[in-house]
Amino acid sequence: QPFYTGQTESSGDLQYVNGAGGIVLSVESLRRLYRIFQDPDKCPEHGSMIWKLSEDKQLALCLKFGGVHAENAEDAGKKDVFNTKSVGALIKDAMANSPQEVVEGCCSDMAITFSGLS
Repeated sequence: QPFYTGQTESSGDLQYVNGAGGIVLSVESLRRLYRIFQDPDKCPEHGSMIWKLSEDKQLALCLKFGGVHAENAEDAGKKDVFNTKSVGALIKDAMANSPQEVVEGCCSDMAITFSGLS
């Protein structure tokens, strides 16, 4: 079964994975994406409105033609595991919002990525 996951966001009726937090595609999703790229009507290489969108939205539109939709990756507590913020920013947010629970409120114990690390 194909999947495409990370931290999802919406733009109109398009749900996509924000590339800043990382993106995971299954092997089947990559196969479908490859087939989609072979058909210029589905994912045109040049001259289309699609290329005026951000790369993560372009990917979502192309995958949508293959029947692959974005899924949000989160833990059992509904915390994101692909983070589009740095650890420092998440800690600051937790300190401001729930200072008694900074460790628990910061981020998932199962976090996979944090943005802003280099």
